[in-house]
Amino acid sequence: MIDPLSGELISINEAVGLFPHRRSGAKVSRSTLHRWATKGSKGIRLEIVKVGGMVYTTKDAIREFILACSSSEGDEL
Repeated sequence: MIDPLSGELISINEAVGLFPHRRSGAKVSRSTLHRWATKGSKGIRLEIVKVGGMVYTTKDAIREFILACSSSEGDEL
């Protein structure tokens, strides 16, 4: 769970730049991050916190999301 008082919060706009680029070289979009937070990907959700109408996440949450999605892909191979 994200601690909103930790001082480690990053906005969704900032988080976009932390994800690896797509195969086409394009960045992951803000709407994709919102979808991963609300609906998830393969049952895995990106952890977020809303503060004053803004949506934030952390580098740790991004790391955990990527690792969880990567390990779930291995299950399907």
